[in-house]
Amino acid sequence: MKLMSRKQLAALAAVVVFTVIGPGCEKTKQVIGQSIKPPTVELNDISIVEISTKRLTIMLHLLVENPNPIGLKVASVTYTLELAGKPLVSGQTDGGVDLRAGTVNQVDVTLDMVYSDVLAVYEATKAVDEVPYKISGKITLDTPLGPLPLPYKSEGMMPVVRPPKVKSIGIDVGDVSLSGLDAVIKLTLENPNGFPLEINYLNYSLFLEGKPFSSGVVIGKPIKPHGVETLNAPVNISFGSAGTWIYNLALKGQASYLLQLDAGYMMKGDKVKQSEEWKGTLKFWK
Repeated sequence: MKLMSRKQLAALAAVVVFTVIGPGCEKTKQVIGQSIKPPTVELNDISIVEISTKRLTIMLHLLVENPNPIGLKVASVTYTLELAGKPLVSGQTDGGVDLRAGTVNQVDVTLDMVYSDVLAVYEATKAVDEVPYKISGKITLDTPLGPLPLPYKSEGMMPVVRPPKVKSIGIDVGDVSLSGLDAVIKLTLENPNGFPLEINYLNYSLFLEGKPFSSGVVIGKPIKPHGVETLNAPVNISFGSAGTWIYNLALKGQASYLLQLDAGYMMKGDKVKQSEEWKGTLKFWK
């Protein structure tokens, strides 16, 4: 059994006195106030979580130092994010994080933004690689004295992040017989960012004329900043199982398509997800 230190015993005694006598006694509050030191909070890092043409999700990593000999609990966190002086998102999230005694603890807060709002800031400021940001808010702690709000604020430069996009899609038809065909689906992926894009995984589902055509995993190489890379996915289609509509499409030479993409990348050292759909007309070539 681990024994308490004198500081821990003093703080615990103050809490017990507060509980027994009640929060209405000013002398009790003074005793507690002398026993509990105000924690400090600062922004440690910002990471990208998910991106698409619809949403951008980032995460704030706040460091909260609890200098007290007893643990405290985060009740809530408020936040406001500005990009280039324009407020983009604000809100409040539940805390639920225990701050251990005498330690620095990380509190993560997820911010979900409409990507068109972010893109409007990029275009208005003609930002290429970075855009100025300002983040502010309060972390409220549960203490024996009641709620204790701790303000935080940070300013700096945030990287401009744009969702990777499929620049073109095609099917390179190989051997065609009465039983089926061999083909290679070619996805040309564009990295519109000023930093390299590493592909961790890329799952796709391709529909032609509203019918499932192919699905699988594509292996890709890292894409240079503002570069493009063509990814190949070999497929074998059996007319017996797929039906004659595939054969007719091959003869027709084109079809309407729906491409669903579920991908994971490394962006600026962060693991970033993307779920996206593209529609258009796909041309076969041989």
